[in-house]
Amino acid sequence: MELHDLGSIALHICVSRRVPVWITHLPFRFTSRAQALLSRPGLRGPLPIVLATIPATAGVSQGHTIFNIVFFVVVVSTLLQGTTVVPLARRLDLTVDRPAWRSIAEALPLDDSDVDLVEITVTEDLAIAGHRLREVPPGSAMLVTAVVRGHVTLLPRADTEILAGDLLVMAVDRQRASLPDVTAWAMGEVTSPDEVTSLPVTNDSTAFDEDQPA
Repeated sequence: MELHDLGSIALHICVSRRVPVWITHLPFRFTSRAQALLSRPGLRGPLPIVLATIPATAGVSQGHTIFNIVFFVVVVSTLLQGTTVVPLARRLDLTVDRPAWRSIAEALPLDDSDVDLVEITVTEDLAIAGHRLREVPPGSAMLVTAVVRGHVTLLPRADTEILAGDLLVMAVDRQRASLPDVTAWAMGEVTSPDEVTSLPVTNDSTAFDEDQPA
């Protein structure tokens, strides 16, 4: 591969693969930082390689060289540019930390209700991880309504074990509790038996598999 080929590759990676992405996003009025992030990987997909096979198979002079350059550019840009997207997003301050618990009430028709729905992503450092609900019952103003484990949704019972990686969906009485109370429960700071909600004891949790029809 000659020096002018390397120059063509560098030009293609740094300019020709980014400019079309930048132009196509102009109507959406993204900020310059967002535009820089969106155009960082450049054009993606197998289309450049497919198009490069046309001159190679049509007998065009230097057609095989064109194909080799395009193939190399796609591989290199995927490895180099693609792996730098996350660090670039952090540097441009475009990342958002997902909290372990957040209200999802805005996604449901609960405007006239006194109940909030809160999601908790269970991590290993939370006190509730590895315990059954009967061992770490929530406060009287909170109720675990569902446990999402992979593609399976469990209807929790007192003997349901909470595992790291589970997604808990909780109903919270907004008149008597709030997100800090949910945080306190998840971190093991709610210990008074007078503040708990009793749950029925059964042998197994009822499960719904998202991959199966109702």
